Parts: sequence; structure tokens; C-alpha cells
Amino acid sequence: GTPIRIIVPRGNLHLTEVALENAVFCFEYLTDYYAIPYPGDKLDHIAIPDFAAGAMENVGLITYRDSYLIIERTKASQAELQRSVDVIAHEIAHQWFGNLVTLRWWEGAWLNEAFASFMEMKAVDAKHPEWKRYLDFVNAEVPWAMGTDQLRSTRPVEFEVNAPAEVDEMFDAITYGKGNAILRMIEQFIGEEEFRQGVGSYLNRHAYANTVTADLWEALEGATDQPVGKIMDTWVYQPGFPQIDVATVDGGVRLIQRRFLVIPDETDATLWQVPVQLRGVADGRPFATKVLLDQDEVVVPVDGEIDFVVANAGGYGFYRTRYDDNLFTSLLDRLDDLDEVERHFLVSDTLAFVKAGQLRAASFLDLVQGFSGETERAIWSVIIGGLATLEHHALEDKARSGFEAFVRELVGPVLERLGWEPQKGESDLDRGLRGDVIACLGNLGRDPEVISATEEIAQRLLDGGEVDPEVGTAALSVFARHGGAEEYGRLWQAYETALTPLEKVRYLRSVAGVVEEDLALSTLEKVVDGDIRAQDAFWVLARLFMSKAGPTVWVSARDRWDEVLARMPGLTRRRVVEGIPALSQPEVAEDVKAFFATHPIPEAARALTQALEKLEANTLLRRRETPTLTTYFSRS
Repeated sequence: GTPIRIIVPRGNLHLTEVALENAVFCFEYLTDYYAIPYPGDKLDHIAIPDFAAGAMENVGLITYRDSYLIIERTKASQAELQRSVDVIAHEIAHQWFGNLVTLRWWEGAWLNEAFASFMEMKAVDAKHPEWKRYLDFVNAEVPWAMGTDQLRSTRPVEFEVNAPAEVDEMFDAITYGKGNAILRMIEQFIGEEEFRQGVGSYLNRHAYANTVTADLWEALEGATDQPVGKIMDTWVYQPGFPQIDVATVDGGVRLIQRRFLVIPDETDATLWQVPVQLRGVADGRPFATKVLLDQDEVVVPVDGEIDFVVANAGGYGFYRTRYDDNLFTSLLDRLDDLDEVERHFLVSDTLAFVKAGQLRAASFLDLVQGFSGETERAIWSVIIGGLATLEHHALEDKARSGFEAFVRELVGPVLERLGWEPQKGESDLDRGLRGDVIACLGNLGRDPEVISATEEIAQRLLDGGEVDPEVGTAALSVFARHGGAEEYGRLWQAYETALTPLEKVRYLRSVAGVVEEDLALSTLEKVVDGDIRAQDAFWVLARLFMSKAGPTVWVSARDRWDEVLARMPGLTRRRVVEGIPALSQPEVAEDVKAFFATHPIPEAARALTQALEKLEANTLLRRRETPTLTTYFSRS
């Protein structure tokens, strides 16, 4: 067999059991999937205490941030445990797709990373089916990718690379998120086994050699009668993704595609070859079909009167779906007939249309009230995330009490059902959901009982007591948001004295969540002074910008921008702009745009342009939806 070892700094060997389990399982799963022996004689995994890159797939010796390998199982949340196996699976997948077969030039780097992400999900789902990794995928990676790809300033998945700065630009949401999603889309369209056979043919044919993207499409076409290259070229070589408008007509279902942009442009006539999977019920009988939407409009024949139809069945398509009013109502009446991914897309698509100005915020708020009985964590995640977006960008103080009451009424019953204490035999996702709703009720609903309870829990945790990690993480979030100087001091001390990497990250996240302006500025000082590790500096800055103290932090960071940038090493410099879209107050947004007009960041040129476009979209959302929320939450 192949020797597999976990290598960590002295004193941490007893915390490597989780990482070793993950490494062994993923190695065996991927060896079986590829049906090709591992191209090396050993595979070590080594933890590096301050490693900005996150992980690197070196043959035989994969390097990682320490928090991915050093884990105390009983103190880790489900998200932290999943992140470990995600990253380990991703890096092992590269040993075949990237190391055994390597793309010829940098324009193909997207396929290297996207395929490793694609295989990462397969391995994690096989090891932990109870985590519903594909549902988490549509909740995390898909909106991450669409959040960039819905911009005019997005890029094609593959583009000509002529300079090192262009190489750096490839390691983004389009490569990892969209690339992964379109591979999943074509796999589900042609069939999983056909896809696997094509991948095996590709790897065997090009072992220890270099390839271009078209070589994979050719191999897949050898396993199916679908025109894979023709389909995928429209997704790989042109930017963006479509919106599919769905309506019933005589004889079937009409599909119309157009480009989805968060700042709409009706003149854009881009078309895709869209693999669409439809399912529904007509005249009381179920139907399902696949269709390649290769023009702007098509009518899919369906016999009988349509009771309901899902135009992204299984959630495999990388597109937004908007139903006419009758179809949308029929779906709301039959939520129990939709699987969890389809229900998620119903909510996330509605939220996306609100952000793009196609729907008003009231449509989202009305919709989520129909999900009061929902049990899936990922679906509550998109609901809570949508509420947080509206609260941050569009909620006036005079509407706040009504909004908070709405949150408590919507989310409170979920906590009542789950209770505060983990129950024997409950799933990891239910444990995570408990933490999510506690944080929501404390931070968005400002529930006094939750705030009081979480303060007690946080104090117990800070005193060294045992607390369920999901509840503890949520309690720290609420404790930080409502805390002052004393609470901030305790959190910072806990960060400095934490014994494990995961604990350090958890406490640092809480430190960055304290919203009093002088304390947020103190955290910025710690970033600039180097008291916070360089690998964490970019996301701490982003969290500060995204907080209520964001405008104040921005002014301070702007005035010492060179010092801030100096703390962002390597690829993290490109990510320093990630929090900028949160600064949507009109006067702040104008100041941000004016500053960057004269202070470019060469290493982050595209990322900065995209961040400023996201900022513009959020400014428009604030202007458009603030009156909507004020009216909605002022109703008697």
C-alpha cells in the first residue's frame, strides 16, 4: 500500500486522528473512482502554522494550514469538520487530475481546480452522506460563483493568459465555484457512469502528459451521444450565465433564456447551450425530461394540464429560474413535492431577483413565511442570509422593531423545536442549525432571552467550560455583537491563549464581530501591527467592513492603505477587497469609488473592479428597497 502520514508541529500529534481518517478514506475513494493507481510512492500531509495559500497539492507531500489537520473532534463544529475533509479530498484529487495529467498552459488551470473541487464533493458525500454535501454546494459554492458571474465585469472560465498577474486572477469563484458547477451540470445531463468512463479514458490516454480543455470534452463525447464540447464551450468561453423564464402555454412549457445580471442590461443577447432537466405533474401524472435549450426560446411538449413543473430539477443547472405567477403559486402549494435542493433554489432564486430589481423585497419576505416548517439547515441558511442582507443594506431604524419581531416570529419556532441542548441521536446538520438560529435570533431578532442566554454560555466557554461547539460558536457571535470593551478584551485574550488552530480562528472571528467603532478600530490596528497572522488578515478586514462599524473602519483603513496592504501576502492581497461591497451607504460608496480611482491594486485589478460593481449593486438595492422594508414593517 501507499504510506500516508500526518505531520504537525510538536505537541499536536494527538489531534490528528480526524485528518488521518479523512486522508485515508479520500485516498481510497479517489483511487477507486479513477481506477488508476496513485502516481507516487507515499503521500504525506503537513501542517504549516501560517500558510496563506491554504493548501498545495505537491506530489507526495501536501501542505496545509494547520487548522485543516489539527482538530479536536469533540470541540469542532460540523462546518469545521467538513472544511478539513473538503480540503484534504481536494488536494488528493489533484494527484491524478493535475499531477498525473497536467494542463498544457495556465489558461487550463480552471479545469485543474474545478475538477478537484468536483471530486472533493463526491468524496465528502461518500464519507458523510448525512452532511448532504450537494445541498451545501448549492448553498455555498453556487451562490459564491453566481455572485461574481452575475456581474458585467465577470470573466470567461477560460481565457488567454499572458502574464503572472493573469494567473493569479484565475484562483477565484469562477474557477472553483462555476467550474465545479458546470462539470456537475454536464455530468448529470449525460449520466454519472458515462462521465466517469470519459474521465478514465482522459486520464489513461494522457497520463504523464499535458492536455488542453478540449481533450476532456473529446473523452466525454466518446462515452455519450451528447455534443459535450459544443455545450461546454458556451459555458467556458463566454462570461455569465442565463436566467430561464418559465411559463405554461398550450401544449407544454415555454422556456426563454436571457443573461442574468445583477445590474440588468436588456441589450445583452448572450445565449448558452443550456442542459435543462424538467420534472413535474400533469393531469395528476408525474413527468420528467431533459432538453438542450440551444436557442432563446423553446416550448417543451407536455401532455395534459400542468399541475406544477420544476425547471431546474435536482438543482443541477447553473442558472436562475423565474416562474410565471401561476407556476410559482403552484410550487408554493406543493413544497412537500420538491426535494431539498429544489426548495433551496426556490428561495435563493427569489432573493437573487430581489437583488437584481426584478422583484421587490416584499416578495422574498412573503415567500419565507411559507417555510416555517422547514427542517433543512441549508435552506434556513439562505433565508437567514437574505434577512441579513436586507437588514444591512435596506433597514431604517424606524422599521427595525418590526423587522426584529418578524425574525423572532419566523425563526423562534425552530429553536423551540430543537431546544438549546443537543439531543441524543440528532444529526450534525441539526446541531448546526441550532447554532444558526441562535445567532440569527440574537443578532437579527435581538431576542432578549437569547442575548441573555448566549452571554452566559459565552462566559462559560471563556472560563474554560465545556460547551457544544455549534452553540458555543453562535453564543460567541451574539456575545461579540452586543459586547463592549470588557467583552472585547476577554475575546482577544481567548484568541491569544487558544491552544488549537480551530479555537484561535473561532475567537478571532468573534473579535472581528464586535461592532463598537473604537473596538473595531482596535482590531484594525492589530491587523496593521501584525498581532493577527498574515493568513487571517484579509478576512478579518472583510468582516470589519461588513460590520456596523464598517464606514468608520473604511476611513481609517483608507488613510493608511499602504500599511494595510503590506499585511496581505501573496494571493491574499487579491482578497483584501472582499468586504468593500458591504459599504453601501451612498456617501461611503462614493468615497470608496473615488479612492480606488487613484489607488489601483495591480495584483487585484479584476477583483477590485468586481468588488466595486457589487458595491454599486448594493447601493442600488439600498435605494430601491429601503422604502419597501419601511412600508412592509410599518404595517399594522
